[in-house]
Amino acid sequence: MHSVAYAAGYSDRYLAGPPAQEADGPLELQANRWSSLFGHALLNYMKDGATDALDITTLRNYTEWFHDNTGTMLNASTSDTPSAHTLHFHGLNSIMLDMWQPIAGTVWSESHRQYFLKTTQDTVATRGLELYIQKLRIIKDLKAQGENYFDARHEPIRSRVEGNINEYDAAVVLLGIAGILEGANVVPGPQQLENGSNSAENVDFVFMHEDQVVGIQVKSSILSNHANHYDRTRVVPIDGRIDMGNEKMARIDDKSSRANHVSWAGLVSAAHVMNLNIKNPNQMYFYLGGGQRRSMMQYKMHAKEALHGTKSRNLHAQQVIGRRIIEALYPDEA
Repeated sequence: MHSVAYAAGYSDRYLAGPPAQEADGPLELQANRWSSLFGHALLNYMKDGATDALDITTLRNYTEWFHDNTGTMLNASTSDTPSAHTLHFHGLNSIMLDMWQPIAGTVWSESHRQYFLKTTQDTVATRGLELYIQKLRIIKDLKAQGENYFDARHEPIRSRVEGNINEYDAAVVLLGIAGILEGANVVPGPQQLENGSNSAENVDFVFMHEDQVVGIQVKSSILSNHANHYDRTRVVPIDGRIDMGNEKMARIDDKSSRANHVSWAGLVSAAHVMNLNIKNPNQMYFYLGGGQRRSMMQYKMHAKEALHGTKSRNLHAQQVIGRRIIEALYPDEA
């Protein structure tokens, strides 16, 4: 769909500028205002190419704000608190921030675009793997209490955790697809596009190529009737299990020895990290907030454990989802 028509489908709901750090109320309110600023900038950019709603200074201030709240933001992606959904956007957006540079007026050469896509993809995968590690900690804590992560009573937290990590996995795939289409870009969907009045048009990501735009909606597992819910002229649904291979066999009932296929997000991120070619990974660190950090060597070890020797399906996911995105961008040429 043409970008102007795409933007016209969403209400701006702009909350009047970025917050003034901690002086601007509770963290959730600050997060909402920042998200609305990114949504306002994106809608203006799609409507007429305007780049005045964001600038490099604003992006730098946003980075500082996120850095001050890193630990809280990361924990939000694996928790089921009322504010978790609002904060989760920023965990992903902060490490995809370079993708907003064109919307802030920066003109990229193709080599610069490829550089930012690759570095962003590597960072997103590492953060996705970190959330996978947090998921294992949740499972361990539940097991110590005699509880099973896959039990129906834990569906709310499991749904949140699997859904959020699937978004990181999807971002890894989408950034790879953008690298193949010259000039393409992808950003997380701010609140105006992710939580609008029409759920059939809500998206987790916005994929742009030249003057065409399509949204991406990511689900851990999409039932056929749910997939038909989305406006296919605007939204490409991604199924974490089918499209990205994020599943495994697990016992969902401790009283039974039977194993079932279950959603198991984080495998895309793990496979990407596993295949990173890094010199001296034991000397490269990923900072987690609160003075904590983890080396890339540790991440590679966690990735190996997560994959259990299984073959990466990342390239397959990129091909399947990429084909679907191109067909949605250019339906007359499909």
